[in-house]
This record gives sequence, C-alpha cells and structure tokens, in this order.
Amino acid sequence: MNLECGDIVLYHGTSWSARGIQFLTNSYWNHAAMVTHPQGLNAPVVIEAGPVVRYADLDIKGDIAIYRDPTLTTQNQYDLRSAAKEMTGKPYDFMLAPRVLRKLGLWNSFSLICDLIGGRNPIVPHIEDQFVVCSELVQEIYAIAGLPLLSGNRLLLPGGITKVNRLRLVYAKRWH
Repeated sequence: MNLECGDIVLYHGTSWSARGIQFLTNSYWNHAAMVTHPQGLNAPVVIEAGPVVRYADLDIKGDIAIYRDPTLTTQNQYDLRSAAKEMTGKPYDFMLAPRVLRKLGLWNSFSLICDLIGGRNPIVPHIEDQFVVCSELVQEIYAIAGLPLLSGNRLLLPGGITKVNRLRLVYAKRWH
C-alpha cells in the first residue's frame, strides 16, 4: 500500500465508545486520521485525535478505508504536513455532543437527534475552539493548508469524508 501525505484513513472500531460514535454519527466509520510524513521520519504515520492530537503508527487491524485527494500537489502535501504539526498537542473534545446540542437549542437539537435516529445525515455545526475530534482534526488540517473539505461552518463527521466529492477511495479492507 503506497501511502501519501494527506491520505485520510477511516477506521471501524468495535469498542463501546466506537459503537456510540457510530450511532451518534449514523456512520459505519467511527474514527479518522490523516497520513503524514513528519520531518526526520522515513515511514508514514498518521496524525490523530486521541486524548490529545498526536502522531501514531498506522493501525491496519480491523476495517479501514483510505481516501485520497488526487489533485494534491507536492506543495499541498508540504502545507498539510506543516498544518498537521501545528495541531499536535491540541486536546480532544470529549464534550462535543452536549456543546453542539446546546449551540443548536432545544428544537434544533431534537430535530438533529431525530435525523440521526431516522438514518439521515444531518448537518452538524462546527464549533471553533481549542478542542477537536478526529474528523474535525482532518477537516482543520486541510482548511489551514488552504484546501477546505467542506464549505460553510459545518462539522465533517467520519462518514462524511466518504462523501467529499474530490476524495477517491484508494484502499479498503474489511475483516468480516
């Protein structure tokens, strides 16, 4: 598998927290990370949001999919690598769901929950602050590099990455 800087890795986990994310986001995918090549390392790694944003080895256990923007130039990849470095250490947003519901207000929160339960892919507002979740990390890295994945002030959910028009599936592996 030939990985390039900027490739987006989607994971399907089976832990209780992964299943909760799948339910809340109405998606098979529950985690996202971006491939990068930090200076000084020859092998590609991913940058991901855990307790904090950090570099990690690519985990290919379980179900994964890799999406690529085929239009990326060498300069774009350099910009993505630099943006990723800027994001390291940013804390994970464990309170995103309640903060989104509070931002939406009572009626819109009820509508969002109904959309999720009904299987629709709702528009979730992006809350700009010092915290980040996994797909938001990828979204922000691309935005900092001048390559926004979404227009407007919406939060990109893990499953939403599969619907970004310019991204192409380059690898998928399922163990089932």
